[in-house]
This record gives sequence, structure tokens and C-alpha cells, in this order.
Amino acid sequence: MSKLCIENLTVTFETDSGSVNAVDDVSFSLQKGEILGIAGESGSGKSTIASSILGLVHPVSGRILFDNRNLLSLSEKEMDEIRGCHISLIGQDPSSSLNPFRRIAPQITDVLRAHRKMKKSEAEEKAIEMLSRAGMQVPEKVMKAYPHQLSGGMKQRVMIAMALSQGAEILIADEPTSSLDVTIQAQIITLLKKLNKELGTSILFISHNLEVLETLADRIIIMYSGRIAEIANTEALFSTPLHPYTEALLAASPKPFKVPKPISGIMERNKGDAKGCLFSARCPRKTEKCILKKPPLAKLGERYLACWEAKDE
Repeated sequence: MSKLCIENLTVTFETDSGSVNAVDDVSFSLQKGEILGIAGESGSGKSTIASSILGLVHPVSGRILFDNRNLLSLSEKEMDEIRGCHISLIGQDPSSSLNPFRRIAPQITDVLRAHRKMKKSEAEEKAIEMLSRAGMQVPEKVMKAYPHQLSGGMKQRVMIAMALSQGAEILIADEPTSSLDVTIQAQIITLLKKLNKELGTSILFISHNLEVLETLADRIIIMYSGRIAEIANTEALFSTPLHPYTEALLAASPKPFKVPKPISGIMERNKGDAKGCLFSARCPRKTEKCILKKPPLAKLGERYLACWEAKDE
């Protein structure tokens, strides 16, 4: 059962050099209780998708269905009821998300009192419960602290507690571990997996770190210049990548006793008038067909793939 369904989503930004499709005709679904990863280089459209779901940017076309309601047709007041209560966000840098002039307690309880109409004592009790679920050893002490008195990992745990405090069914995690050291990254990943299992929360996890997604995600979407290159379950993606870009990303990822192989060239902006595959300029296996004709995202066995070369094999 799909919890969230993206259909033919296109987001266009105006730049000095013309219109750019940050997201280009993207379709996928997030199943109930699933952890779905989105990977790709910077500028591939990962965070723009997250912003579109939350109504922070406005797509030019497509639909975003949540419980069979098109979020793009809702008013701002209706979206305010969706954000936090049903769909929550954990950002990349918790320091920029927390108010440095306020203690942690009111930053969590104010939201609960506004959206859930809780009394102050009820909101404080709920906040302590969620901080404890997020792995805080002494949540009562954290409630009295200012953000600067907490470590990066503790601040991210506060953001997780805030995101889940209202019972959101979907959690969008946008590069939530990129500013943390490796040890704390592992702790946050373990925590998210635990909360996913205990609460049944669906998670859309955005990252450029494939190693993180390998340990966390059930399925992975590979994005390139606003388009989906490949969608596959995690095990299949890592064992038998089919898209040349997926192969290149895996080869470029640092691994023990292996020298990463950088991807040659740079990612072109998607100006919407490209005739062929946007990766063709960097692809070692490109053919004339790749240059002249855009490959559709087609079902191939248990995965989806947008590549003429792989399907022609």
C-alpha cells in the first residue's frame, strides 16, 4: 500500500542562463513502513523533491498524493495541517533548525500545544517521551538546555524527537547524517531503523552517501540531473547495478582497500530541451541512440531503469 505517490513531478527554476528543470517528470511511490533512499550527486534534484512534498517549492506539473489527496491542490492552511502532523522533515544541519535563543523544551512543546491542543504539562510529558525514544539518556536535562550546550548528534536526536512527536506517518530525512562524524552517523542510522520498526514510520532518506543507504534503505532511487536513472531494491542495486551512472556512483564511493574512481566530467543542467540521455556526455558506453533520444523510465524485472544501452543488451 502506497503511503506517498509522486506522479510526473516537474519543478522548474528560472536562472540567468534560462529555465532549468530541477526535477523532470519524476514518478515513484513510498510504501507504508518502507525506508526509501534517494541518491545522486549534488544538483540531481533530491532536496527539491523533498521541498515539493512539503509545499516549500511549487512544481509546474504533476501530482503528489498522500492518502489519496493531492498535496499540490491544497491551500496553505491545509498544508500547515499536513506538515509536522503527517509529514515531518529532518534537515541536514540541526544547528540551523533549532532556535539558539530558546531552550529545547519550548521548541518541542510549542508545536504540540499548537497542533495537538495539549496542555503545557501534557506537551512536556510527550516531549520527554519522544526525547527518550530518540535515545537521550537524561531527557529532562536536555529539555532545559540551549542548542549550543548539545553536541551535533544530540541536536539531531532532538530534531528526530520533534519530527515524530506529533505522530507523523512519513519522515523525510534530508542528508541528516552528513554533518556528523562516522560514529554518530551509525548511531543515528540505528535509531532511525529502530523507530521505523517500532512506529511503522515510512522514511524518505536523501543522501549522497551510498554506504549509508546500503545499511538503511529497502529500495534506492538513483537521480541524475533531475531525472530518475534507476530504482531497485538495495541488495540488487549494489550487487548488479544496471544503469551506467549507478555503476559510476558505486565505483566512486570510498570503500576499505579500494581506490575510488571519480566520474569524469560534470553534470549538465537539465534545461528541458535535451534530446537524449543527460548522462550520455559522461557515459563510456553511450551510443548514437543515447545522444538523440531520451530513454523512458521502464520496468525491467523488479526494478525501473532509464537506459537504452542496458535494455538493448
